[in-house]
Amino acid sequence: MSTLSITRPLTAANQEIAMPTASVTRKLFKLHWLELTRNRAQFIFAMVFPLFMGGMFFLISTVMPSSTAANFGAMILPMSGYLALSGVALNLTAGPLVQYREQGTFRVLGTTPLSRTRFLLTHLFLRVVFAMALCVVLYLLGAVIGLADWAAIPALTAASLPALLLFLAIGYWLGGVMTSSQATSSVSAFLQVGFLFISGAGIPMWLLPETFQQVISWLPPALSVDPLFWAANSPFQRHDPWLTSGITIVLAALVMLAAIRTFRWEVLLLAANSFPIYIKAFFNALLKVDTKWAATGATKGRTSAFNFIMVQVWAFVLMVGTSIVSIYRDYSMGHLNVATFWCVLNAVFLGAFVVTAFLETRQKKQERKLPRRCLE
Repeated sequence: MSTLSITRPLTAANQEIAMPTASVTRKLFKLHWLELTRNRAQFIFAMVFPLFMGGMFFLISTVMPSSTAANFGAMILPMSGYLALSGVALNLTAGPLVQYREQGTFRVLGTTPLSRTRFLLTHLFLRVVFAMALCVVLYLLGAVIGLADWAAIPALTAASLPALLLFLAIGYWLGGVMTSSQATSSVSAFLQVGFLFISGAGIPMWLLPETFQQVISWLPPALSVDPLFWAANSPFQRHDPWLTSGITIVLAALVMLAAIRTFRWEVLLLAANSFPIYIKAFFNALLKVDTKWAATGATKGRTSAFNFIMVQVWAFVLMVGTSIVSIYRDYSMGHLNVATFWCVLNAVFLGAFVVTAFLETRQKKQERKLPRRCLE
């Protein structure tokens, strides 16, 4: 499928941004689904590979001695779920994000009222639903062939969530740092297989020396799969499931923060400061005020960054005043209000925008003074 066919739904969503929020969200989900299934081979592989590996291990367990087969069979459902989660979160997430960046999709979003936050949240939500649905299907098949009790399926589904969050965080981090979609797919496949073996879901832990077992059991891949072993009533569980789930979620949050930092902070700052522009545009349209375009890169005359962000400056002054009043009110009443948090947060973002403009203006002044000093 060509690049044009992938970006066409996005263009349609941008053109119909005036539609209700639910309609725009549905179009975004449709866009993300088309992008998720665009590479048919990779999409089918992500669904079939966990089933194939689980089926192969199940056949092996049927020809092994009963004592060994019981332990071997206890690995099948955790391994299959682990492969399904990592396949969706890595292979079907990182590569498409890099492709979005290669096509300039995020730059296109910056020119429309469609927020990047909604775009990425719908992108994330679709993958969470698809990965969990795939795991539920695998667990149901496991219950049908006797690998797990039917009552254990809810626990298996819940135990899959921490690992999914960790893998999604890694997938979004790769999507922010990699520059080639092909290279990203290769790295994702390598990480998926590497995590499988390090976690103990691919190679039984009892085959390793005791020292290696103790070290590997505290690595993130092993911690993330341990709740699955607990939910499957497997003898390979090594730690408390609440402890490993908590550690995995914390690691996922740290990796997600690193993923956020990989997107240039200027882009996030522009996204956070875009709402005053649309407020001004609304009143201009309401009052029928005709505005002219200004060339920000003009070389003639002296321009200041503040000439183009006065609406953000006034919004910053308003947010600072509102924050002061809100803080005083909360202090007088003896409890913190969530509105205070949002006022302070917006004031911080707008303040960072104003500081950036000030630093840019000062830099331009210094650049104008530098040739004069050289001539002297």
